Amino acid sequence: NTLEIAVENKTKIDVALKVNTTELDELVVVGYGVQKRTNVVGAVASVSGDKLQNIPAMNVSNAISGMIPGTTVIQTTGEPGQGAPRIQVRGRTSLNSDNSRMSNDSRYVPQPLVVIDGVPGRSMDEIDPNDVESLSVLKDASAAIYGASAANGVILIKTKSGKDGKPRLNYQFYEGMMTPTLTPDVTNAADYATMLSEYQVAQGKARRYTDKDIELFRNGKA
Repeated sequence: NTLEIAVENKTKIDVALKVNTTELDELVVVGYGVQKRTNVVGAVASVSGDKLQNIPAMNVSNAISGMIPGTTVIQTTGEPGQGAPRIQVRGRTSLNSDNSRMSNDSRYVPQPLVVIDGVPGRSMDEIDPNDVESLSVLKDASAAIYGASAANGVILIKTKSGKDGKPRLNYQFYEGMMTPTLTPDVTNAADYATMLSEYQVAQGKARRYTDKDIELFRNGKA
């Protein structure tokens, strides 16, 4: 407490501090700090780094697939080396800078804001899943502190730090193979052009390929 003492003609003043006791509400530790329980109104989903290590995935995006409620991981391609999926936290609406791309391509899924060790705007696929200590996804009001860039949610990643003790070396090896379940049989160019021409004639439309074009397809000169 604040204490006021009149100095007057005193040359020595003894002051005893009095404690100002106040009650504190229960605190909650969230992915981005400490808040009072009454202020925690949004949803925060978390996963530990130990769980990510047990998944044989090439990157963090694939590792969290099916592990975080309310988060959808969409695999866009099966091409080797291009396995970074799209992560959907809040739906397809976003206020970020990729809005122009979304308007031109309806298949585009806006990405959430990724914050790694307090640095926003980084790619979560640039780090090894084994280096992740914890991963949290902020949804709803929890992501509001990051402004409009968090319109599609926020992914917070905390990486591991060094520990005292002897050096340790871990080695993991994973190999996988992807094969199509069914390879369709396709026709050759000449037969396709023939069937297309027959269909166009039956519909009263102009033929795309003439008989000469079809013959060139058949003998391999076109």
